Amino acid sequence: MRRRVSDILVNGPHKNKVGAFEGAGYTMQGLYRPSVNCMMFSNEQKTFCKVCERAVTRMIDHFAGEH
Repeated sequence: MRRRVSDILVNGPHKNKVGAFEGAGYTMQGLYRPSVNCMMFSNEQKTFCKVCERAVTRMIDHFAGEH
């Protein structure tokens, strides 16, 4: 069952789309994440989604003194 859920997240119609997907912060309801699957959501994912990638880049730029 776990493998099937992972396949749906990785290969589903919302792959690489930015949106509001319910289930984040270790809860299934009430919190939303910006993509179906991302390194911040699943240990199986090897890359950040576009939103997390941008947030990490902005923090690095901020602390590196680049604005």
